[in-house]
Order: sequence, then structure tokens, then C-alpha cells
Amino acid sequence: MRTKPFIYQVKLFLATATLLAATLLLVGPTSATQERSGLTLQEKRGKQIYLTGEDKERGEITTLLGSEELEVPSSSFACVSCHGPRGEGTREGGIQPPPLNWETLTRPLTSALTRRERGPYDDATLARAISGGVDPNGARLHPAMPRYKMTGAQMADLVAYLKKLGKAADAEPGITDEKIKVGAALPLTGPLAQVGEDIKATLNASFAE
Repeated sequence: MRTKPFIYQVKLFLATATLLAATLLLVGPTSATQERSGLTLQEKRGKQIYLTGEDKERGEITTLLGSEELEVPSSSFACVSCHGPRGEGTREGGIQPPPLNWETLTRPLTSALTRRERGPYDDATLARAISGGVDPNGARLHPAMPRYKMTGAQMADLVAYLKKLGKAADAEPGITDEKIKVGAALPLTGPLAQVGEDIKATLNASFAE
């Protein structure tokens, strides 16, 4: 006959498993999931810069703002804030930043912000745009575009990642625009099989709700 302490342990196990699954749903993929993505180590470093504006291993990245060239940490102005997690471009402060997918960058385009035509970017002109705020034709980018101070290695990492931004290689396993898949390891055989089934039923009911 099961004792009360055992029942309490089962309830605690159920509550912990439910909380863990809910946490996974909220925070998204773990670092282990990221390691399984289709990006090289260089591209992963570039992705970190794109998402956070930081490179904690190799030195600070700073940002110059406006004509006064106010210098601030780039973590306050990460690329993703304006250009979106997939480089699609998001509206920010009444301004519509352009998309950053490689196909768009490497073809001639008329800027939605300045209405000027520009030539296609390559690695060198894109690096110059990020650090100097000028397009492939040498014209100034919109004043809202920050200018980033980083090392050559950091810039190479960022440009390498921009070539994969929004592509299948950059997608996290189990995550799409419509769904997030969450998994759990449960004891479904052996002496704790019933406990596993109870947890499974609880998780299914929680997510169904």
C-alpha cells in the first residue's frame, strides 16, 4: 500500500515536471539545442553579436549614435532590435528598418527610408555599412542606423552569420512560426510506469488547456 510520503513525492514530481515543461515553452531552445543548429562556430559567434550586441569572450563592442557620435554599449542597440530575429525588418520608433537577408542585401535596391537606389552589398561594403554607416555607393545611411565599433574578427563573424540569417540552417529544431515542440523524458516502463503515465497525462492536459 502506498504511503502518504510516496503520494507527496509523486505530487512534487508532477508539479516539477509541469513547471519544467512550461519553462521550456517560455524560454525556447536551450544551449544544447543551439549546438545542434546548422551554423558553424563562426556563424554562431556572429549570431550572438546579432542577438545581443555582445562578445564577452573577445572584447566589448560599442555603438556610435547620431552626428554627435555618442558612444554606448552595443548591447543597448543589438541588430535584432530593429531588423528582427529573422532579418525581416521590424517597425521601430516609426521607422521601418530594411530586411537583412542575404538575398536582399546582394541585389540592387531602393531604400524605403532614404528613397535612394543602392548597389548590391558584398562582404567588404556590408562591413563598411555596419561600421561606417555608408551604403555600397558611398552614400550615408539613414541617421537612425547606428555605427558599430568592433574588431575585424568580430565583423567577419557577424557578416558570416548574416549570410545564414533567416535560412533553414539558422532555424532552431522544433521551433517554427506556428509551433514550439516540447519534449520530456518519462518512466513509461518498469516500476515507475504509472508515475510516468500520470505525468504524461498532466502535461498533456496542461498544454491542451
